[in-house]
Amino acid sequence: KEANDKVESLRNTLVDRKNNLEELDRGVSGLGQMQRESLHLSTTISEISVKLARLELVLFRLIHRKTKKATETLKAESEKRLAAYQSEKDIQKTKVDEISSD
Repeated sequence: KEANDKVESLRNTLVDRKNNLEELDRGVSGLGQMQRESLHLSTTISEISVKLARLELVLFRLIHRKTKKATETLKAESEKRLAAYQSEKDIQKTKVDEISSD
C-alpha cells in the first residue's frame, strides 16, 4: 500500500508539473502574441506619424501659398493707393502752382 501511495504521489506530482509546463507554454505563446501585437501597433503608430508629418507639410505649403497671395494682394493695393495719393498730391500741387502764378 505504501508503494502504491508513493506511485500515486509521484503520478500526481508529474501531472502537476505537466500542467505547470502547459500553462507556461500558453504564457510564452501569449507573450509572443502580445509582442506581435505590440510590434503591429508600433508600426501603425509610425505610419500615422508619417501621414501626420506629410499633412503638416501640405498645410504649411497651403498656408504659405495663401499668405504669399494675401501679401501680394496687400502690396498691390498699397501700391494703387500710393499711386492715387501721389496723383492727388500732384494735382493739388499743380493747383497751388496755378494759384501762386496768378
